[in-house]
Amino acid sequence: MPQKAELVEETQSKGEGASSYKYMGTSVRVREDLIPLQGKGQYLDDVELPGTLYMSYTLSPFGHALIKSIDTSKCMELPGVKYVLTGEELKEHTSPYMQIAPPPSGNLEDYPLAVGRVRYYGEPVAAVVATDPYIAEDAAELVDVEYEPLPVVTDAEEALKEGAPILHPSSGTNLVWRGIWDLGDAKKALEEADYVVEDTVKTHRYAAVPLETSGVLAAYDHSVDVITVYSVNQMPMFSLPIICGALRMPTSKFRMILPPNIGGAFGGKIINFTHITVVAYLSRLLEAPVKYVENRSENIMSGTHNNERVFHVKLAVKKDGRVTGAYMTAIDNCGAYPRYEPAGAVIWAQVVPGIYDVQNVYVDFNQATTNKGPTGPVRGYSRIQHNFMWERMMNRVAQKLNMDPAEVRRKNLIKAEQMPYVGPSRTIYDGGDYHKAFDKLLETIEYKKWRETQKEGRSRGKLIGIGLSAVIDSGANNFGQVK
Repeated sequence: MPQKAELVEETQSKGEGASSYKYMGTSVRVREDLIPLQGKGQYLDDVELPGTLYMSYTLSPFGHALIKSIDTSKCMELPGVKYVLTGEELKEHTSPYMQIAPPPSGNLEDYPLAVGRVRYYGEPVAAVVATDPYIAEDAAELVDVEYEPLPVVTDAEEALKEGAPILHPSSGTNLVWRGIWDLGDAKKALEEADYVVEDTVKTHRYAAVPLETSGVLAAYDHSVDVITVYSVNQMPMFSLPIICGALRMPTSKFRMILPPNIGGAFGGKIINFTHITVVAYLSRLLEAPVKYVENRSENIMSGTHNNERVFHVKLAVKKDGRVTGAYMTAIDNCGAYPRYEPAGAVIWAQVVPGIYDVQNVYVDFNQATTNKGPTGPVRGYSRIQHNFMWERMMNRVAQKLNMDPAEVRRKNLIKAEQMPYVGPSRTIYDGGDYHKAFDKLLETIEYKKWRETQKEGRSRGKLIGIGLSAVIDSGANNFGQVK
């Protein structure tokens, strides 16, 4: 009987399935895991500088409330506490973050500490600096904040209704951005359809939750007036102008250094520029290194979450299962502050129809602020919601026409002979044979067999679920469209 290595050689010599069998069933030498397995990795919290002070936040227990007063006297009495920073002080010495969104939403004022009111549960209200991280955490609990609760809105659709609580009086609206894509003629497609399939599709929030939480260590060198930051920020080219704009300093005076190792990020650490701003400000003020490392509770309740979205969709469908048009309204919930938004409101437009040949698409996209934590890019940023919507709707089409969900997808997949395919948003699909790949998948998972097994099981009261997903994504962000 041939050995595994011989099977690999034989497969490769035939030029068939080499990528499928090269590593299957063989021992693979791991090269990158030795250092972390030995505990020799150097992550953000392993980076130490002489004289480092430690920061901890006092967090809001309310989703929406006015801040009536902040008393730091008990906190300052605790031995080891060096400083307590509030939002009001920070406002005096920094500028609000620049906004991507246009006015009126772009008029809102966003600081890394709450100023005047809190807008989500877990929002930082004060930053306590101490000689020890545990002292800082204990001291943060001694900050006495008087709140006046305000009405809360957590649903994006409710936030856009008349009479909803306004989160940012300076903008006067909860609408961050609205855009309409009228591609092809979706209305005509609906009029000429044999069937119109309608549904509401919702996607919930999800969080990155990396093994290593977010953190930052900042050190100010007064001799050259430079702040050096150690951070796991994944997108300094985006964050640096925002941070330095807030700190009112040139980017040439700000250095960002990435630690040798990172315990996961998945996009969630792009929005840690809020922590970097606070820690950098305190380091410059106190002329000492200052470190902050997010604890697990902070990460889960108010770390970066991905957008939740609801779609109200109508598909124009022919009798054979072909989808000729899509007409939809999308409402996106970006949380209390649009810190990376409305980029997510447009970035999915690169692949509007997903992997399907649908040229008539109408999208009325609305994004709203609510009393939930801010959102930001997380794996599959803004595409997962859109692809999920298409897959759910393809299943609805299959149910309506009493067709197999796999066959409905095959009816609508972009064909190989259509490549390079120009989508309705003028995005070019440069190649691929989706039908061949999909058929290979069905063959590999023995799809027909499982459908028979499913049918037989139902006759005995046994339910088996079979799910299909045929999606595509662009290879990289095209920030030319975020304008």
